[in-house]
Amino acid sequence: MHEPEALGRFRQALYKGIGLGCVALGVVGAVVPGLPTTIFLIGAAYFFARSSPTLYRRVISHPRFGKPVRDFIETGAMTRKAKIRSILSMWCGVGIGSAILWWRGAGLPALVVMLILGLIGSSVMLVLVGTTKNKSN
Repeated sequence: MHEPEALGRFRQALYKGIGLGCVALGVVGAVVPGLPTTIFLIGAAYFFARSSPTLYRRVISHPRFGKPVRDFIETGAMTRKAKIRSILSMWCGVGIGSAILWWRGAGLPALVVMLILGLIGSSVMLVLVGTTKNKSN
């Protein structure tokens, strides 16, 4: 059964908007410590593949980030080095966030929530995301 044309156009516009939002977060992540870049570009590729072939090609052919995005799309995994950098970056963000919370006078419950979220994120990276052998660039 085909979806009505208007719903198809709406979904395409929605996916393109989400993809552009992912690209924006990826750009911010390229300069803000603790905020990832590649995962947002993988998300952008996912949504662009369903809404804009031109933008999808731009993401996967990006000179710096295209290769890790393509590798993840093809294998569903990350290299050990990328995984370690990702987790270290995540924990830098948790550390900075915790320090800001502490400095702003947040109580212990807020710090515990921050640490639990960091543990959940690390666990997801370690358990759910596969690991490939490091490849020389």
